[in-house]
Amino acid sequence: MDDEKAEDELAKKRVAFLPKHQHKVEEVRIRKQQLEAERKAEEDHVRKEEKKARRELIKQEYMCRKQQELLEEQRLVSVLLPLDHLCHWHLLLLKVTVWRQEGPVHTGREVDDTVINSRRYEISGHLGEGGFGTVYAATRLDDGLQVAVKFASIWDTRLINSDGYSDPLPVEVALQILASKGPRVQEIIQLLDWQVGPDYYFMVLERPIPCQSLYDYLRCYKGTIEEDVVRVIMHQVIFAAQTCCLRGVLHRDIKLENLLINPDTLEVKLIDFGCGAILTNEGYTSYAGTREYCPPEYHMHGKYHGEPATVWSLGILLYVMFFGNFQINEIFARSMIKTGPQLVCQKINPKRRLELEKLSLHDWFMITDKKNDHSSIMEINSSSYVIGIQLGEGGFGSVYAATRLNDGQMVAIKFVPNRNTTFISIDGYSEPLPLEVALQILANKGPRVEEIIQLLDWQVEPDRYILVLERPVPYEELNWFLLQQMTTLEEDVARVIMRQTVFAAQTCCRRGVLHRDIKLENLLINPGTLKVKLIDFGCGAILTDEGYTSYAGTREYCPPEYVTTGKYHGEPATVWSLGILLFAMVCADFPKRRDLRKIKDNTWTKDGLSKECCHFMHCCLQNDPNQRIELEKLNLHDWFMSADKK
Repeated sequence: MDDEKAEDELAKKRVAFLPKHQHKVEEVRIRKQQLEAERKAEEDHVRKEEKKARRELIKQEYMCRKQQELLEEQRLVSVLLPLDHLCHWHLLLLKVTVWRQEGPVHTGREVDDTVINSRRYEISGHLGEGGFGTVYAATRLDDGLQVAVKFASIWDTRLINSDGYSDPLPVEVALQILASKGPRVQEIIQLLDWQVGPDYYFMVLERPIPCQSLYDYLRCYKGTIEEDVVRVIMHQVIFAAQTCCLRGVLHRDIKLENLLINPDTLEVKLIDFGCGAILTNEGYTSYAGTREYCPPEYHMHGKYHGEPATVWSLGILLYVMFFGNFQINEIFARSMIKTGPQLVCQKINPKRRLELEKLSLHDWFMITDKKNDHSSIMEINSSSYVIGIQLGEGGFGSVYAATRLNDGQMVAIKFVPNRNTTFISIDGYSEPLPLEVALQILANKGPRVEEIIQLLDWQVEPDRYILVLERPVPYEELNWFLLQQMTTLEEDVARVIMRQTVFAAQTCCRRGVLHRDIKLENLLINPGTLKVKLIDFGCGAILTDEGYTSYAGTREYCPPEYVTTGKYHGEPATVWSLGILLFAMVCADFPKRRDLRKIKDNTWTKDGLSKECCHFMHCCLQNDPNQRIELEKLNLHDWFMSADKK
């Protein structure tokens, strides 16, 4: 009994001891937490003070550097102004040399590895620098995309409000968003991402390869530049300027240095909106662009209007491309470019200048090119054709308007170099054919389908192949048709276009053809009847059940499975591209990642769109290709069937 009593007493003491012990443990734990919190608070305070001091230092360095730039420019001008006999190209070259020797802006951070909106970029080289920031070559690490990243000081910019954004944006960012909004225009550099920080804002821009500034291209050009080359460049620059103004953007600094050119294809892109402004009908009383392109009305009256000033700058640009300086001699210009639009661009009175929207219709662009490789009258398989104006040009060839002489039929003739061309064999032909020719033959085989452009004739030559295609009149690219709409496309109009496009895609696949580049630019539309035709099989392939491991189409329409796995199948990829096409038509823009997430979950909506239209996109834009609607079932979707019932 005594032993039991002793054990009970011991147990009671243990029970009494444990809470006291746990209480001490808890006190120690709380004290440790307090000490840790105090330590972190102290570290945060030190970090904030260091950051504040670093910002102040950066600001001081920035202001010092700007002062040095101003002094250097004044010194340079004082040295060069007396040398009137110098060509202005030499002035420009000296300025650029000084500018490039200054080195990159110091942003107060390591720029070899940068994170922008949770995406990591590897900085690989310094591309350029100016008054509005520094541009670096970079690689987006999650997909290997080559981009340009621009760092610009927040202290040296204006902030403006922009629809769809709660906070004011740096004006350059806002203008790039507006200029890139809607169907993609290849002649304008694309803004891929952006982020605003406390000291700097960052812009991620497309980086076409190969490319160089138009200034560098002309400086390295051997001999006098041909008028035909200048015409190709100017046509694209004018289209870029027109598009900017249509989208409410005044670039205000269209010049040689702000145009990128692919030296192989002569494709041009307008860059750098840092001097721009929102386009208004009111006049502007300040000019931030380059002095040599400044309209005379600003010098005379201190005021100018957006579009006439743009027309003036385009005339200056044209002159400089020919003569390499800004000292305009009108008599000399008349003798050099009798058909050019320069004289109607460079009227002192802005009211007498040609309107911006009419520039592309000037005779200089409409005349037949007598000096190109394609003679004005040519024979193709015993038929004679009169070659007219150039309709388009790209990586896969050039397209010209033409007329068949024996019956007067209007056609389009496409000339494609044979380099890098794949030849394949198809039934009924003894010799292998260029892939594009073979695909057009297969797509046109059988009963005629009005929604697919017809191949009328073709010919293979040693260095090129030629396609004679139907040229319906009046037809225009769907891309341009959408640009001319003052608002987004109405759902009923989009349905009419999509029904025809779906049928064209289905027909191609039934006939063993994978188009692989169904997009706005590859659809012609009659603006009066809304009839649509699918064109350009240059990126296509023979349809097979096996997956494809290369993608030659347009990046915005690329299926996600190719990005993640490096492989895709024909029909599911076509369905994805049709979903992207519909989104671009009804939203005047390509879907962002957040849009695609909502569409996948069937939670995406837009004012003015029916639930059937949104569900159609949901069925097309599933990340998993096995979850997408089958191509053959697209025309049976409720979005089409409900309209038929009405």
